[in-house]
Amino acid sequence: MDNLVSVAEATLQNFCDSIGIDMVDITDERAKTFFTKWVEKREAGKRPIHPQMLKKLAWATIMVLDRVLRPIPISTKNEIKNTAYSLGAKIYSDRLVLIKKANGYSIKTILPIINGLWNEPKVMDKQSAIILALNYATGARTSESLNLRWEDMRRKANGTGSFLQIFVRAGKCNKLPNKNELLTALVGNEALINLNFWLERWRPYAPNPNTGKKSSNRNKISHIYPVGNIFFVSGKGDTGKMVYRWNRKAKQLHLPLKLGGHSGRNHAVIACFQAKVPLESMRSYFRWGVASCMPSYYRSVHLETADTGAAAILASDQFNKKTEIQSPPYNWSF
Repeated sequence: MDNLVSVAEATLQNFCDSIGIDMVDITDERAKTFFTKWVEKREAGKRPIHPQMLKKLAWATIMVLDRVLRPIPISTKNEIKNTAYSLGAKIYSDRLVLIKKANGYSIKTILPIINGLWNEPKVMDKQSAIILALNYATGARTSESLNLRWEDMRRKANGTGSFLQIFVRAGKCNKLPNKNELLTALVGNEALINLNFWLERWRPYAPNPNTGKKSSNRNKISHIYPVGNIFFVSGKGDTGKMVYRWNRKAKQLHLPLKLGGHSGRNHAVIACFQAKVPLESMRSYFRWGVASCMPSYYRSVHLETADTGAAAILASDQFNKKTEIQSPPYNWSF
């Protein structure tokens, strides 16, 4: 944190020099302007700022001004905190739109990316391949896929085929660790993504359940774990790392794709809408709350420009049919 305070002090000094004032002359409005420009500059960098980082930036700014103004006025302190809150809300809202608008490419389109990543020598590239396959096979969120465990998997067969049932211990809408929510994936040769096949390929590379780290010898049968985490998870930013690897491989393969963390989920949602799956079934499977706006949001963002959306209806002959009367009737007037 000391380094962050030093950066804040140097950045604030540059700001004051640019407008020709001393740091002791900082007002509430100037403090707000400085903090906004600092955040916008960091947001425009190679690594976009995390909303939680705004609290640290605000704290560092307050610490610097407290040293200079001795002490910092309450109004200035509140102005910085309120600015951090409003900027954080805007950043989160903008990124939420990008997440929900992530293109839900077809499974056949993304299969080259999955295969390409799996053929890379690095374990984390192989993991990103399995995560992408799992997202597309089940419609799971990337964060949910990353936190799955081997014991969450159940195999089931019925008259319609063989399936892999996956229990989500704590998803976005479920914060109770003892409550499971269910995902389902078709497995077998008839599935475009045979998740059972991909998970079995990944087992030898899975983290050691005792240490959570890579295995020293993946050729021993003892390292094919029946329990423990399926994937390596470091914490915040894991989803972003997965997305980065997916898009990097797409670029290497010269594929004009831009995947997002919700691409697999969006593909599943759109496919369900187009197949006319009952809305209540979709609410249950995708774990939407009763009053959630997600169904309407997905319709407006994805389907209104799709083949089954309003654009197709407006372009149809039945809707936009030319009238047979080309001129007003005789003696017609307003």
